[in-house]
Amino acid sequence: MRSKLLALAFSALIMAACSNHQALPMPTGGNTSTQGHMGLGPDVRQTGEIPVQWRRFSWGSGSAPYYPTIATGHDGNQWYTDYSGTELISMGMLGGTTRFTMLSYNPTAMAVGSDNKFYTGDVNLALIDVVTSTGSVSQVSIPSADKIGYAGSMTLGPDSNVWFTEYSHIGKITPGGTVTEYPYSDSTTNNYPGAITTGPDGNLWATEYFNSQIDKITPSNGHMTTFALGCNPTGITSAAGALYVSCGSSLAQVTTAGVVTLFYNGFGFSGSGKGITKGPDGNPWFCTGTGSTIGEYNASTGSMAFYYPPVNYGSCNGINSGPDGNLWAVDSTAHTINVYILNVISVSPTSLTFTGTGQNQTIVVTQKGTTAWTATSNHTGVATVTQGTPASHFTVTSVAAGTAKIIVTDAVGNSYVVHVTVQ
Repeated sequence: MRSKLLALAFSALIMAACSNHQALPMPTGGNTSTQGHMGLGPDVRQTGEIPVQWRRFSWGSGSAPYYPTIATGHDGNQWYTDYSGTELISMGMLGGTTRFTMLSYNPTAMAVGSDNKFYTGDVNLALIDVVTSTGSVSQVSIPSADKIGYAGSMTLGPDSNVWFTEYSHIGKITPGGTVTEYPYSDSTTNNYPGAITTGPDGNLWATEYFNSQIDKITPSNGHMTTFALGCNPTGITSAAGALYVSCGSSLAQVTTAGVVTLFYNGFGFSGSGKGITKGPDGNPWFCTGTGSTIGEYNASTGSMAFYYPPVNYGSCNGINSGPDGNLWAVDSTAHTINVYILNVISVSPTSLTFTGTGQNQTIVVTQKGTTAWTATSNHTGVATVTQGTPASHFTVTSVAAGTAKIIVTDAVGNSYVVHVTVQ
């Protein structure tokens, strides 16, 4: 079963629907660069007789996912940190993985730099690892000997540098490897859960969990302006023209002027600072702390939607908007990457029955973000199908007694089958 829960700001409304799921593909090994997005549309597709909302891929390592960060590389693959395995893993759109051994450290925070390299933080060492897409690793020391916390984060700044949160500083590293650090304006020394993102105003924005606040950082000089949140923040992302923060039982919306609005989230949030991201639709998507769900806040309607996968799994500890237009989430316990397919295709009605020949019935297609489809009959001797008006409507005509399938397909390979019976 798949459930979709809608909460209009502070109230909850529950809706339910069903789905199937595809088998868990195992990693193919080897270099997965040929499995990248390549601009061809989603490789994780809905096909078959029942819509598929989720697909699961093997994690690609023997260790359990722990404090993971997941991001899209310039090659179109999903890259994620393996804290326990001391590795950086690349996953193609079809689930094949390549593992790169890191130097002796535990990688957590990660960002893709303007130079297309991966910058990763370390929980136990005052170091930043810089990794190429071929796995070449170099290390840069943090001058103050401060560290990036286990829930800390990194982001590509508007100045083409990578910015990150430390226990006592906000830091940045240039593509040339120069590190600059700025002490927090409130002199905190324990901001290990701090997260950071680039805001829509061209400034950096970081969270301070223990001080229940958010900091705006000017990239040119590190100047900080602090705004109170009224809750304990973890993850942060820039979406829909504002900042969105995972904040206890609320999603905090923060304008660039520092105006804070809290939206109740009964499912809570994942404790990881990497559990919120800007989705392909421009809205914030996030991991929850209760149940096997991910959520979305729709900024235009002021509503939240929560999605269950069709099978049990752990909790989402990291989430990323993939180049295929889907959401990629790191499973905490099941050694999997879970992909939520956003552009699910649906047709109504799901089946047609004709009492004789020469009769017409209409089927209607719905699919988020798509406006054109094709429809074919696998048995034109029983039923034919033609394009109607508008483009989402198709006319099915009965020809002779028997059964047929009307297959509706979009441009990237998603499909839906309508069963036809002519008596």
